[in-house]
Amino acid sequence: NFQHPPNVDAAYYLLNEIFPKIQDRLPNVQLYVIGPNTPDSIKKFQSNSVHILGYVKNIDEYFCKCRVILSPLRFGAGIKGKITQSITRGLPTVTTSIGAEGIGLIDNENCMIADDLNSFTEKSIMLYENSLLWKKISENGLKIAQFYSAENMQNTIESLFSKLTK
Repeated sequence: NFQHPPNVDAAYYLLNEIFPKIQDRLPNVQLYVIGPNTPDSIKKFQSNSVHILGYVKNIDEYFCKCRVILSPLRFGAGIKGKITQSITRGLPTVTTSIGAEGIGLIDNENCMIADDLNSFTEKSIMLYENSLLWKKISENGLKIAQFYSAENMQNTIESLFSKLTK
C-alpha cells in the first residue's frame, strides 16, 4: 500500500536505481509494481518493461507469473506482509535486513538479503538466473512459510482465545 511511506521509498529506490542496473544485464526482464494508492512519482515509471498496476484484486496471478519478489525496504518496522505472502507461495525474495526482520529469514538460505545498491542488484540477478539457487531459496522459504500460513495463524489465535476463556 503506497499510503505507507516505506513502500513508496522502496518502490522509488527500486525503479530509479535498482531496476535500471538489473535491466542493463537482463534487458528483457519485466517488472510489476503492485499496490493501491500509487503516487504519481511511481506511476511516471510506467514503460514497456515496467508495469505499474496499482490495486490488484487477485494477486495470485502475479505470484504465478513472476520469478522473484524485490522488496528493497530501507526503513520501517515489523513483519512485512509482502514478504510473508511471497514466501508462502514459494516465490523467492530479495529484500533488505529491514525487510527480513522478525521473520527468521537467512541470507542465501531462504531469501536473499542485501542492504546496498550493488549487492541488491547482484543478488536479484543471481536469483533470477540461477535455477538451483532459485529452487533452494523457494523450498527453504516454504519451510519458514509454514509458520505464517493462514491455518497456523488461525490455530494460534484459537489457542490464545481458548486460554483466555478458561
